[in-house]
Amino acid sequence: MTAEKLSSSPATDFLIVGGGIVGLTIAREIALRRLGRVTVLEKEGGVGYHSSGRNSGVLHAGIYYGSDTLKARVCSQGSRMMQAFAEERNIPVRKSGKVIVATSSATAPQIDALLSTCTGKRYSSRAHFPRRACSD
Repeated sequence: MTAEKLSSSPATDFLIVGGGIVGLTIAREIALRRLGRVTVLEKEGGVGYHSSGRNSGVLHAGIYYGSDTLKARVCSQGSRMMQAFAEERNIPVRKSGKVIVATSSATAPQIDALLSTCTGKRYSSRAHFPRRACSD
């Protein structure tokens, strides 16, 4: 693009580089809040062709972070928001739960630490935590 073409392009208030899930989410929020004009730049022919299009499809609960951390709160809130977004649009979400397994007796204490994180207010009281068992 030449300098002349760039200067004659329509003005934008927010320029988002990347049409993945993060870029599009930010652009959507700016538009919904009517904060200004948004432009999304994507190098591919469509959106979501890189890691956003190849993710595991899991809504993370943030259990690997301390319950009082920003990461845990962002994961938990983001998961709830994505489920609500999908529900409003009749997009199916499978709530299958999570199974975490100690691979040896040496890693069993890590499971105990995760259990204490999961039993906080942020997680369902329906969770079932059987007595741990390890086989080396």
